Amino acid sequence: NDEARAGLNAIQLSLNDESPEIEIRIIIPLRIDMDLQLLGGDYGEIESDGEITWTFLINNNGNAADRAFLTLHENGEQGIESLANSLPLPGFIVSIHEGSLVDNELGANIGIDSMGKALLGSIDAGEERIVRVHVVVEDANFPSIETQRFGIKINSEYGGKSEGGDPDSTPGWIAEGDYDKNEQILQVEFKALDLSFGEITQTKFGNQVDITAELINEGNLNGENIVVIACPNVSPTMLTLGGCSNGEIKSTIPSINSKNGNEAGNRRITIRVDGTDSMDWTLQIDPENRLVDIDRENNIVTITVEKEENSGFFEGFIDSSDDNFLNILIAGLSVIVGSLMVILLFIRSSRKRSIRKDPWIKESRAWATNEIPSTPQSPNSVPIPPGIPANTNSQTPIDPYSDLDEMNIGDLLGDLL
Repeated sequence: NDEARAGLNAIQLSLNDESPEIEIRIIIPLRIDMDLQLLGGDYGEIESDGEITWTFLINNNGNAADRAFLTLHENGEQGIESLANSLPLPGFIVSIHEGSLVDNELGANIGIDSMGKALLGSIDAGEERIVRVHVVVEDANFPSIETQRFGIKINSEYGGKSEGGDPDSTPGWIAEGDYDKNEQILQVEFKALDLSFGEITQTKFGNQVDITAELINEGNLNGENIVVIACPNVSPTMLTLGGCSNGEIKSTIPSINSKNGNEAGNRRITIRVDGTDSMDWTLQIDPENRLVDIDRENNIVTITVEKEENSGFFEGFIDSSDDNFLNILIAGLSVIVGSLMVILLFIRSSRKRSIRKDPWIKESRAWATNEIPSTPQSPNSVPIPPGIPANTNSQTPIDPYSDLDEMNIGDLLGDLL
């Protein structure tokens, strides 16, 4: 049967109770069949202080004991085995441990020799072994935040298919169609922030300046309580080494989302600083290094706040900042009101001069002459009858306007008025 041991087997054959037993010797050929079964999913997420543990069930389905061993493989088309002092997963530490299905304890560490092999000892035919693969982040450098892959493989001491050993064990493990029961590909994604400054603008309000900075998160981890500081007159190097010794202004962003597809997470933060004098301000994200940020070189930036020089008629209450719409509006209204007042004064002055001028002078000069007006005939007088001579002794008629001959009546009226 399938559980029959490989090698020489003795079979006792008895026809009946009276006949002697016959011993038959049968040699059963060696059959190698190791497999590696993952208990759970192949994907794991890990942060800087986290860990991932995968549990494997190793079965010896062959008919002989096998001194099988495990190897870890780098991400390569040929399933390259990790050599001594090499890491199958850059930025991580991978270890192999003895396990048990009874508990979830990690178990004792299984050493990896100079050839990159983790020896499991002899596994009898039909036996199984629990092994755990443990992954943590290196202390020195953070790994990249992209998903990395590495492989684990169970190897028979008799070799693989090409060597006449395990028939379903082949060299490659990434090529499509070459994946077998002796290996398992694992995926690890490191979760971290990747914060940086985006667009930075400044707006003046009198002697105060609002610095508005855009924070960008290219990482795959959401951030919370992100502190941003502004420090005056200090270089980025000195701020990084010694912190802000004087005039620190701090603000906190409650949260920022992780990158979603090609769209990075972003938030805006505004810090109000003193802009009385021209000075340089250095902005820094997470000055206490509390967050897990894979790139801190882009967490610091320096900007210059320029002093505004006010001059002219509106000095003292007009801020020439482009964004100060209120001051510009006040200046415009002041110009309009001043212009209207000048026009009103001009109109009133013109009206006074017009009132003083004699409105009758042209008319009086038009009809005043030096000629003696003819005596008007009274409508009640009786005409002289014909034949009666006229009164030749009558005196010369008196001119009623003789006193005005040398005077312009228009001037007289003007003086009276």
